[in-house]
Amino acid sequence: NVDSGGGVQALGVRHRAEKFAVFPDGRRLLSAGYDNTLTIWDLPTRQPSQSFAERKGIVWSIAVSGDGRFAVGGKGGNIKLWDLATASELRTFSGNSDPVEAIAFSADGKRALSSVQTDGALTLWDVSTGQKIRSFAGHSSGTLAVDFAPDGRSALSGSFDQTVRLWDVAAGTELVRFEGHMDAVTSVCYSPDGRYALSGSFDDTLKLWDIAGEKEVRTFRGHSGTVWSVAFSPDARYVLSGSGDGTVRLWKTDTGEELCSLMAFEDGRWAVVAPDGRFDTNDLDETKGLHWVASDDPFRPLPLEIFMKDYYEPRLLARLLAGEKLPPLRALQDLNRAQPAVKIAKVEREAGGDTVSVTVDLGRGHLEVGEGKDRRVMETGVYDLELFRDGQLVASEPSSPARGATPAAEIKTDAAGHATKVFTGIRLPRKTDVHEVEFSAYAFNVDRVKSETSRYRYSLPPDLTPLKGRAYVISMGVNTSENKAWKLTWSAADARAMQTTVVEGLRKTGAYDEIVPILLTSEKGSEPTARKAIFKSVINLLAGHPPSAEEREALFKAIPEARKLRKATPEDLLLISVSSHGYLGEKGAFYLFPYDIGKGEAQTIDQKLLDNAISTEDLAEWLHDVDAGDMAMVVDACHSAATVAGEGFKPGPMGSRGLGQLAYDKGMKVLAASQADDVAVESSTLRQGLLTYALVRDGIEARQADFKPKDGVIGLGEWLEYGTDRVPKLYEELREGKVETYGRGEKVRGTLPANQTGRRPEQKPALFDFGKKKADVTLTKAEAVKQTTELSQP
Repeated sequence: NVDSGGGVQALGVRHRAEKFAVFPDGRRLLSAGYDNTLTIWDLPTRQPSQSFAERKGIVWSIAVSGDGRFAVGGKGGNIKLWDLATASELRTFSGNSDPVEAIAFSADGKRALSSVQTDGALTLWDVSTGQKIRSFAGHSSGTLAVDFAPDGRSALSGSFDQTVRLWDVAAGTELVRFEGHMDAVTSVCYSPDGRYALSGSFDDTLKLWDIAGEKEVRTFRGHSGTVWSVAFSPDARYVLSGSGDGTVRLWKTDTGEELCSLMAFEDGRWAVVAPDGRFDTNDLDETKGLHWVASDDPFRPLPLEIFMKDYYEPRLLARLLAGEKLPPLRALQDLNRAQPAVKIAKVEREAGGDTVSVTVDLGRGHLEVGEGKDRRVMETGVYDLELFRDGQLVASEPSSPARGATPAAEIKTDAAGHATKVFTGIRLPRKTDVHEVEFSAYAFNVDRVKSETSRYRYSLPPDLTPLKGRAYVISMGVNTSENKAWKLTWSAADARAMQTTVVEGLRKTGAYDEIVPILLTSEKGSEPTARKAIFKSVINLLAGHPPSAEEREALFKAIPEARKLRKATPEDLLLISVSSHGYLGEKGAFYLFPYDIGKGEAQTIDQKLLDNAISTEDLAEWLHDVDAGDMAMVVDACHSAATVAGEGFKPGPMGSRGLGQLAYDKGMKVLAASQADDVAVESSTLRQGLLTYALVRDGIEARQADFKPKDGVIGLGEWLEYGTDRVPKLYEELREGKVETYGRGEKVRGTLPANQTGRRPEQKPALFDFGKKKADVTLTKAEAVKQTTELSQP
């Protein structure tokens, strides 16, 4: 998904498929399998919509007509034409003695062009009659690829004879011969405007050809295997290639520069990797099967994740395609790659209670690379030790590591380079059906390169009785600020909607002893409670750091429900939602704007405002000691459509490494969306930010979030994933005047204002979720939530 920057979708193909063809509408796919079955897939749902089987013989090549009504496929020496609406065969084109290797439809669907591997000739067919029109002779060996020009007047072919040839379709004569590949040409395609041709080869390269100039423009190098498929982006700015080296690569057409490699694995993991080492992945903890190899140490594979501190970039693919200028990084080759030694030595129960002590042995890192005069010795101390329980950060040394550009502090070691750290008072979860926990630990070197992860499985004592926890629902909505220029309309309503609907659903599940709602708002006519200090005090109480008596009294006066806050335990759920302005600063830092951002009259981003805002570093520090076993955060951040001072302004929180790091460290699900305020709040029908509306009204009230699977239960992760899917669709429905609201038991059509209907959403939500091994938390059950009235109030 190039819009969200990730989200690889796996199709549950039941047969081994050899060939695929995408429908022109981009929403369907045709696959041909070794079991003689052709299947039409609906891509948005990833489900087969139709399937039909041939009596015998494998379909080796397929193509779909421009109107999506028909398909042609090579089956042995014959070509079949199918009506896709009825899944029926219309006719057979006969005349080839060898299997058809490649086939293409003309844009008007009236002709088909085919080739065979053992013969260099191409054959042009009349689709309406199945009759051969003519043959194109010229290749000296088998032809592997063909493509029609967009205007249908010419065609391309690629052959074992290492040439790409351009043909006059009407005359059947060769127009141009492109030579330059060092091995067989496996794939060819035209640019959308027909001016350029692209080819891939057994020689591991792609080549771009100028058709009118009859010359090679450039070569794309980087693959380490045969380039089996090539394509242009619709605007021709980018080239895509698929190779036998297991990667799909994206290139800039005008320079030949590789933007990134895309890799997908059978178990659903994926990674996007840029040549400079930046990467994005849905398995930040341990991306198995993917490693860096440094030229000065070629026999030591380096896992992707050890560079996560500085090189992990959320939504990397989308940001590269948007042309975002990412700050420079040191080359991986230049980093100190010596990894400190980290090993969990033992886990011991403390005094028969529900806490344990965890002993971790540490050692300085040492690495020798190169030989002779090129030999280098890398050494490092131990920095930023972090301890996790079931993927959630529960302790660290130093106790609250900094998230800046340098390590927080070096851990002191003895003369031999060793140290031992004992973490005490680590709570054990006391949930029903939880009988074992996994502790894991790692540290970093002086260049923020991660050590190997040490893991230790601990069986819970049988005398630990299960407990019900508490659910804390903290919702902040900021309509008005000290600086009147930073104002919103519906953020406070977002916060109330989250409180009313989510709290009601959680109560009905019966899973918690108590639900504690905390509502922080700032809006015209009421005392603002959406203040940074109040938000911090709330989190501090959950972290077991009570504020001073004076601060506590002020907090309880402003928020009476805060009296119910206590130190969180592994049985608890913490759900935070924030609807406010957001800003993405340098180096991936993200800022949320509370009420007290400082007085002013202009939307100016300056250091004073950022100091008063709530940053991802603030959140990481405050949440560091919060030990709730299940944590989630919804950020519905808006930014003004007005011009703001400061070069390089970017709306947050999309692309925030800080939010990604927070989600990873705390095992916290973080759903982040950035909306322009005139899009998110000016729809009189919705009266909500798009993300909050999608989650509350459509997701819970209309129960549309019960979708993976549809079983009468809406899980927390399922709900957040629904938000990522629903928001862009909701925007398009608004833009087209087709939205239907469901929350009040009725359907109401709504549109965007006339001046907004031509706009596109600036960002799509992103879900950071690195705790996929944990069971999902039940958010609501069927008939558990009554519809709210507060969504309709201004």
